[in-house]
Amino acid sequence: MLDQFVLRKNTMIQVLDQAVAFARQKENSLAASLLVESRERLIQETFTLVILGEFKRGKSTFINALLGAQLLPTAIVPLTAIPTVIRYGESLVVHAVHMNGVIEEITLEQI
Repeated sequence: MLDQFVLRKNTMIQVLDQAVAFARQKENSLAASLLVESRERLIQETFTLVILGEFKRGKSTFINALLGAQLLPTAIVPLTAIPTVIRYGESLVVHAVHMNGVIEEITLEQI
């Protein structure tokens, strides 16, 4: 199964390389940059999963269950009413990005 994934991934990288070359040949820099970004994400094996829903419908609980850990707070009142990004890392670190652009490292308990 992993062999099939690697084969398909490499095939897709080749297709994206050809598409980038074609976009550049046609002088479509926007398409070329988007294709390059897609290629890099494929190489890095990253993806974006968006969870949307009304307030207090279990989105954080669902994400915690999906991750197998209590990373997002859950309570009776809405707590994650702002966009929240979760990324894999070697250690558990929380960064709060304030509206003024300042990035602050905080603990899970501070959430």
